[in-house]
Amino acid sequence: MLLVLALHEGAKRLSGKTAVQALVPAALLAGSLLSSQSSISPDHWADFRAPERKIPRVEFALAARLNDLLGPEDVVLAPPVVASYMTTFRHHPTPIVTRPLYLFHLRPWLKPEDFEERVKLASLVDPGALNEADLGLVMGILEKREGRPREEIAATAPLLAEQKIRSGRLQAIVHKKEDRLDPDLSALMDKTGRSFEMGDYVVWISGKIAGRNAAAGEPLAVKAKGHSMPGETVDGGDPVAVYEAVDAAVERARSGEGPTLVESLVYRLSAHGNIIAPPGVPLHYPEHEAITVFGNAEEYEAALRGNPVPRFRAKLVTDGTLTAEEADAIAEQVRDEMQAAVDFGLASPFPPAEAPVEAVSAQQRRTGPIGA
Repeated sequence: MLLVLALHEGAKRLSGKTAVQALVPAALLAGSLLSSQSSISPDHWADFRAPERKIPRVEFALAARLNDLLGPEDVVLAPPVVASYMTTFRHHPTPIVTRPLYLFHLRPWLKPEDFEERVKLASLVDPGALNEADLGLVMGILEKREGRPREEIAATAPLLAEQKIRSGRLQAIVHKKEDRLDPDLSALMDKTGRSFEMGDYVVWISGKIAGRNAAAGEPLAVKAKGHSMPGETVDGGDPVAVYEAVDAAVERARSGEGPTLVESLVYRLSAHGNIIAPPGVPLHYPEHEAITVFGNAEEYEAALRGNPVPRFRAKLVTDGTLTAEEADAIAEQVRDEMQAAVDFGLASPFPPAEAPVEAVSAQQRRTGPIGA
């Protein structure tokens, strides 16, 4: 995947240059990716090499979401890891190459102003890395070239992003919640598009993209505007994110400010239309329709790896809320409770024939036959 990205970058530069001039930076980039110089951390490599044993990072889920929202000609500015995951999808959007290691290798073949723009944009979506190895390296080059400190250079990034939004050259921006953007840039983004949260990230998409997806029924939260109330889209696989969004909506309602539309996005892991069958009873649809109808096994496999239950367990254990033993004990308790419910149902007599219509509607008393 990363080799393809490298060669893609080189091929885009063939216009007006010899093949050697264009492909040398791609070869350098490919070499760095295959060597120990790669800035992809070992645990991210593990995600690619053994996906069946890994819970996908929220960055992967976010990349998949962007792939659904954006077209291949839409340009998105995203932190390095999100941009890298995006390129794993066919017909993916066009991430702005802001990965510092890429920029370092491509620098001799980039126009000075292009290199400067990319470094600045990298600092906008990854400000915490301003003095770290890779971003610090390319920032050091700009410091020498411009004769001013990197903090001052990075401070011009919001204005650059504003220019790209106004010119229609930028359709999406992804940044971490903790990295608050410049107020003027944020105001422009609010005016020209909409934002939603996913995990630890905030995603802004332009009005053009939002309108295009809203027309197709995606996302649902945008329809709240038609009812003069706020709408929010959250990662339904993140219980904490859902709790915070719903809690804020409840507080807003209780304070008399009105309703809120909360769209909680979660992937249904069971096949559509299956009956709730006890163990041993065959399912109507053995395979998920993502495979049998749409032929998209990759999407379904990614969703299985992103199962919110083990994902949340991992979060609770990692942050010290639960020990692994405590988490296992809770899972066993729930499993026993569910099995007891199944056993009770199987051992119980069938309900009377009239039971399904009870408590469905108001019962009218009749003293004679219907129609009498």
